[in-house]
Amino acid sequence: MRAALFLALSTFLCGCVIAGLVFVGVWRHAATEQAQAQSAQQSDRRQLLAGRRALVEARHTLAGLEAQLARDHRVIVQTQGRAVSAASALARATKANRALAASLSPSLQGLIQAAATLASQIDTMQSELSALETYVLRPGAAGLDPGYLATQVHYLVRSAAATSSAAVDLARHTHEAQSILSTGTQSPSR
Repeated sequence: MRAALFLALSTFLCGCVIAGLVFVGVWRHAATEQAQAQSAQQSDRRQLLAGRRALVEARHTLAGLEAQLARDHRVIVQTQGRAVSAASALARATKANRALAASLSPSLQGLIQAAATLASQIDTMQSELSALETYVLRPGAAGLDPGYLATQVHYLVRSAAATSSAAVDLARHTHEAQSILSTGTQSPSR
C-alpha cells in the first residue's frame, strides 16, 4: 500500500510538474503574443500618427495650392482682359494710322512735288546768277551789253517770282499736311 500511495503521490507530483510546465509554456507563449501584439500596436500607432501628420501636411499643401490656383486664375482673367483691351487699342490705332496715311498721302505727294519744283527753281536761279556774275566780272572786249543785262535781270525777276510761288505752294502743302496730321492724331483719343 505504501507503494501504491507512493505511486499515487508520485503520479500526482509528476502531474503537478507537468501542469506547471504546461502552465509556464502557455504563460510564456501568451506573454510573447501579448508583447508582439503590443509592439505591433505601437508600430501601428506610430504609422497612424505619421499618416495623420502627412495628411495634415497634405491638406495644408492642398490649401496653399488652391489659394495659389485662385490667385493665378485671377491673374489670368486680368491678363486676358488687358490683352483684349490692348488688341482693341491696337486695332483702333492701326485703323487710325491707315486713315491718317491715306489722308496724308495726297498732301505729302503735293509737298514732295512743290519741294522738287522749288529746288529746281533755285538751281536755275543759281545757274543764271553764276552765268551773270561771270559775264559781269569778265565782260570781254566789247564790254557790258545793257540790253543783255536787262534781259537777264528780267529773267531773274521772273525766276524769283516762280521760286516765290513754288515756296508759297510748298508752305501751303506743308500747312495742309500739318493740319491733317494734327486732326489725325487728335481723333484716336476718343
